[in-house]
Amino acid sequence: MTPTRKLVAALTLVSVLLFSTMVPGGPIETRNFANIGEASVILFNIFLTTLGIGSLALVYFVLKGSRWAAHATAIAGVGFAVVYALDLLSIFPVSLDPMPSLLQRREIIGMIVSLALTGASLALAHESSSGNDPITMMGAKPTFLIAAGVAILIGAGIVIFASYHAMH
Repeated sequence: MTPTRKLVAALTLVSVLLFSTMVPGGPIETRNFANIGEASVILFNIFLTTLGIGSLALVYFVLKGSRWAAHATAIAGVGFAVVYALDLLSIFPVSLDPMPSLLQRREIIGMIVSLALTGASLALAHESSSGNDPITMMGAKPTFLIAAGVAILIGAGIVIFASYHAMH
């Protein structure tokens, strides 16, 4: 396993861990988003949850050596960076409450990590060998399918929790 592959897996995991601590209603994200439409909050939370859980799954595929995972982690890195930039620049979501300083510091760190993730992922994609490496569900192991089902259930729970707390 190449050092770049290990770095991409580590940066992806750090990104997910940083991101997951900022769930609305949690210890860090305490702002109230009741001023934003319910549908917007729910859709945004679905995107955030998909990004987080999807990135966690990408750690496995990066470590497994899937060539496509390098491109996917670069996209995830950009996704993390965009979310942080939107919030840090007060574009979306905008709360009537000020951003807590701990959240602001975590988002700045998250932005730095996400940019490093994007760069390392692009480097990994460049150094990956050529050939086909399609993502396919054919031959997927039952344990992977069970884990995917559990991830979907956890994701639904996160969206419900985060949406409820963001609106109250």
